[in-house]
Amino acid sequence: DITEARMESLRSELENDPAVSEAVYISKDSAAAIFKAEIGEDIRELIPDENPLPASFRIRLKSEFLTSYKYDSLLSVFTDIEGIDEVLSRSGIIFQLLKYREYIKYGHAGLGGSILLLSVFLISNIIRLSINTRRKSIEIMKLVGAKNSFIRGPFLIEGLLIGTAGSLLSIVFVITLNYSLQYFMNIRLILPDLYYVYLVISGIILSVISTVFALGRFLRMA
Repeated sequence: DITEARMESLRSELENDPAVSEAVYISKDSAAAIFKAEIGEDIRELIPDENPLPASFRIRLKSEFLTSYKYDSLLSVFTDIEGIDEVLSRSGIIFQLLKYREYIKYGHAGLGGSILLLSVFLISNIIRLSINTRRKSIEIMKLVGAKNSFIRGPFLIEGLLIGTAGSLLSIVFVITLNYSLQYFMNIRLILPDLYYVYLVISGIILSVISTVFALGRFLRMA
């Protein structure tokens, strides 16, 4: 039941708090819309006399404040702010994840390494299949004096196109995953600003390395 002026003052307090990276205001009408999207029922039809859902702020904290001591202190500070009725937090999930983050980090590194090796293997095999289908043409080119660098050219372009296509598919997958996590679990992946650029560049470099590796073996055997 706070006034509009106090609501704006509260918004400013939260947005300027050094521990807060994002503070999103959710009005009672917005809360009803979220309820309908997640539950499938309109709360205003279930309880026609009034909307029982409160207005709220959804707060995202900066990572440096995600320690048990700082977190508990912040909760008590937010609870004591005038106009705040209740503070709901996911501290159990957050600190469970922080507890196992080293294991998660090693798991991600292992998974990333496995995918990297698998990518090199798959791209190399694709290029080898392409080489085998053109074996006679390559042998004729070598007989007439074509240099290895000339023979590598079309295959490097092919590998580059495969890497670019794979990178673009990866970007589509990451964006879809991010939107799905936001929609179903209200979790958002925080990615570096140039993440998608790095993804494309790494895909191209990986495909070129795989192509050179596959061609090197073939040209030594030819």
